[in-house]
Amino acid sequence: MEQVVNNSKKTVESIGQNKHRVVANVIAEGNNFEPGVELKNLWLNTRKNKVRFGNVELFGMFSTYGYGLDRFCFFLIIALEGWGLYNLNLLIDNVVLSSLLFFCDALFAIGSHYWSSDIVLARNRLSMAKFDIIYLKGKSPSNEKEIEISNIIKYNIYGSIFRLLIIGLAGFKIFSFLGNNTPDTPFALTFTIILTYLLVAYLHIRSTGYFLSGLIKGSRYRSQYAKNLLSLDPTDFTVQNHREFDLNLQIIQNHNELEKMAVTFGFAVPPQPGIDFVNAMTKQHYLYENKLYTWGVLEDRDLQNLISVQPTNKQKEFLAMYGLKHQFEILNAPAAATSGIIVPFINPNIMTVQN
Repeated sequence: MEQVVNNSKKTVESIGQNKHRVVANVIAEGNNFEPGVELKNLWLNTRKNKVRFGNVELFGMFSTYGYGLDRFCFFLIIALEGWGLYNLNLLIDNVVLSSLLFFCDALFAIGSHYWSSDIVLARNRLSMAKFDIIYLKGKSPSNEKEIEISNIIKYNIYGSIFRLLIIGLAGFKIFSFLGNNTPDTPFALTFTIILTYLLVAYLHIRSTGYFLSGLIKGSRYRSQYAKNLLSLDPTDFTVQNHREFDLNLQIIQNHNELEKMAVTFGFAVPPQPGIDFVNAMTKQHYLYENKLYTWGVLEDRDLQNLISVQPTNKQKEFLAMYGLKHQFEILNAPAAATSGIIVPFINPNIMTVQN
C-alpha cells in the first residue's frame, strides 16, 4: 500500500554547544549495534511498504511491516491445513501422502518467496533509473530502466511458478477429497473443506515467506545483538563512528556522469542543481550542512523522517533518492569499516523528528 509521508510530528530543539554530545548520547543509549552484511541482505526478504515523495518512489530496504499479521496467518495455515488434511486422510487412509502434501505446500510457499530480495533491489534500482530520466527531462542515457524492468518480470515469473504449484496442489487436494467422498458426507462439510484448501493456498502465497523471513531475521538479529552486547571488545557488529555521505558531492558526481553520457547520445543536460537541505535529526542519524551522517543502519523510517521535514518537493525528491543510494552503500558495508567522523555540531538548531 502506498503511503504519503507528512511532516506533522516535528519539534525543534537546540543540540547545544558541545560538538561531541550527539555521539555521547548515542553510545550512552547503547545504540552501537549494526547487523552483519549477510543479515542486512536477509532483511530485504521481509515485507516492505512503498512510500512516495513527489516523483520518487521508495520500495523499502531496511524495514519490516505486517509481521504480526503474517505470523497469525502462518499459524492459521497450520490449523486449517491440519484440519483439511485430517479429513482427507479419513477418506484416502494414506498418512504418508497427507504429510507429503503438507510439506510440499510449505516448500512451494518458500520457493515463491525466494526471489523477493532480488525484486526489492530491482525496484529500488528502477526508481533510481527513473529519477535520472526525470532529471534529464525524459531523456534516457542508458538502458538501466529496461534492465531492471526485465529483472522484475523475470523474478516474478520464477515466483509465479511456485505460486501456480501451490494453487495446483490445492486443486489436487480438492479433487482427491471429492473423488473419495461418500454420499452421506454433509454438503456443508464438503464445502467448508474446499474453502479451507483454497484459503490455505492464498495464505501460503500471501504470508508464509514473509513470516519465515521475519522469523529468521529476528532470530539472527537477536543473536548478533547479544554477541555485540556481551563482548567487552568491539565486534564485527559494533558501530565505531558515523558514516558520512556528502549529498551535494553525490549530486555533482551523478550530474557529471550524466553529462558524459549526454555527449555520447547527443542531448543536453539541465543546469547542475544546487540544493540546500534543512538540518534535521532522527534517532542517531542527522542531516547537517548538506551532509548525511548515519550511525549504523539507516532504516526506512529514519530516512523518511529526515525527508519529511524538507519544505519543497525538490528537496524531498533529491534526499529520498540519494538517501536510498546511501542505503545501498550500507547494505554491503560491515560496521567495522565505518571511518572516523568528527561530529560537526557547534550550536546549530536541528529539526528533531519524532516517529
